[in-house]
Amino acid sequence: MSNKVIEPPQQETQKPKDNCLTLKFKNNEVRILGKITSFWLVANDVYAILVREDPNTKVSIDELIEAGVDADNLSTSEIGIVVNFIGLICLVRCGKKVNESRAIEFKEWVFKQMFPKIWSWTNDRCEASH
Repeated sequence: MSNKVIEPPQQETQKPKDNCLTLKFKNNEVRILGKITSFWLVANDVYAILVREDPNTKVSIDELIEAGVDADNLSTSEIGIVVNFIGLICLVRCGKKVNESRAIEFKEWVFKQMFPKIWSWTNDRCEASH
């Protein structure tokens, strides 16, 4: 009998991608995904703020289209369904089930807080890559 130690095969592990920024709107997380040429918001986060109170209930692409978001403004990612800023505007302005008062607050937050944080995050990522 041999005392040779057999090493288990090395498994490739994926590091978490540094392409997601998480912000807070009130008590809700809003995750923003940086894709190659644009930024996308996790649809479930936005939908929970504007329509549902329960962020654990997943939104479907069909629900988003029914709520007023064009399919061209939706995509999927490793995080789930994402919506671009045009789709976000459509949802806020035209969403059939949207809570209007929350939509107004969210819209103000997007322009006053979210956009400046995205610019800062983008600058930090650009500087780190050089």
